[in-house]
Amino acid sequence: MYDNVFYIVGNGFDLHHEVKSSFYEFRDYLKKHDYKLFDQYERYCNYNKLWSNFETSLAFICRDMALALGEPFIPPTNQGADDLQIADILMAGDFAGGELYEMLNNLKRNLHLWISNVHASRYYSVHKIRMDYEARLEYGIPRENIKYIHGSCIEPKTHLIVGHGEDNQEVFDDWVASKKKEYRKVYTNKKGKRFHRTDISHQLLFSSRSLLPEYEMLSDSVDDYYNKAKKDTDRIICENGDYFSSLTDIKYIYVLGHSLSKVDLPYFRKIHEQNSAVWHVSYLDLNDKKRFMKILNDIGIPLDQMKMIQIKDMLQTG
Repeated sequence: MYDNVFYIVGNGFDLHHEVKSSFYEFRDYLKKHDYKLFDQYERYCNYNKLWSNFETSLAFICRDMALALGEPFIPPTNQGADDLQIADILMAGDFAGGELYEMLNNLKRNLHLWISNVHASRYYSVHKIRMDYEARLEYGIPRENIKYIHGSCIEPKTHLIVGHGEDNQEVFDDWVASKKKEYRKVYTNKKGKRFHRTDISHQLLFSSRSLLPEYEMLSDSVDDYYNKAKKDTDRIICENGDYFSSLTDIKYIYVLGHSLSKVDLPYFRKIHEQNSAVWHVSYLDLNDKKRFMKILNDIGIPLDQMKMIQIKDMLQTG
C-alpha cells in the first residue's frame, strides 16, 4: 500500500470486472420492481441517452409535460382575481411540483435498493475515491481507505447524492428557442382554417397570462425541480474541504473506469489543485483517449502529466 498513490474509480471499473452495474441494469430493475415509475420516467424524460447517462437525463425532463401537469388546476380565466383564494393560486404549482419531486425521490430510492444488491468478486488493496455509490463493490479494500464522495448504499438511511451537472439556464434557453420555432409553424384544421398552436407553455412564454400569480407559481415549481435535480458539487467540495486538502502528497493518480462526465469535473479540478501528480487515465478506445486528454487539459492538467492506458492493460496484474 502506497500513501502517495490515489485511485479515482468509476462504474467502468466494475463493468470491466463483469459486474452488472450499468444503468441499463437499473432500467431492467425498475421494469421488474416499479414499472409505473419506469414508464413515467421514460415518458417524461426527453433525452436520447436516458439509460446510458442517467444522471444527465435528470436535467432533461420534458418541461412541456411538467407544465401540463399543473394546467388542469389553473383557475378559469373568467374568475376574477378578487375571487381567488391562496389555495387557488398555489394549486397548479403544488401539484406539478409534487409529481416531479415524488418521481425524483422514487428514482433515488430505487437506485439505492438496486445498488444494495450489486456485488463484486475481485479484491485490491489501495486508497481510492469512488464517484458512484456502490459500497458493496469495495474489492476487499479497507473501508477507511475509501471516500464515497456521493454517499454509499451500505447503510439503509444513507442519503445518496444523485444529480445532473448541466447549466439549467442553458437548458431553459434551448427549450425557449425550440418553442419559438415551434410556435411559428402554421397549422390547418379540418375546415381549412389556418392557426398557430398554443398551449400552457405558450401562455407562460408569450402571453400576458405569465404575469398572473397562478402561472408564476406553476413556472417556479417546475423550475425548482431542475434545481433540486442538479448535483451541488460546490457544496460537496466545501463540506469535504479537509479531505481534499489532505491530498497534497499524492504523486500518482489512477483514474479507473470513469467517463469524466461534466458533473464530476469539479472534483477532478479540485484534486489537481492540491498536487502535481501524474495522472494515469484508463480509456476504452481512441475516441475516448482523445476526449479524455482534452477534458483534463481544459481543467488545467498539463499533457505531460497524463499517461493514457487502456483499462485492460492497467489492470492485467490486478
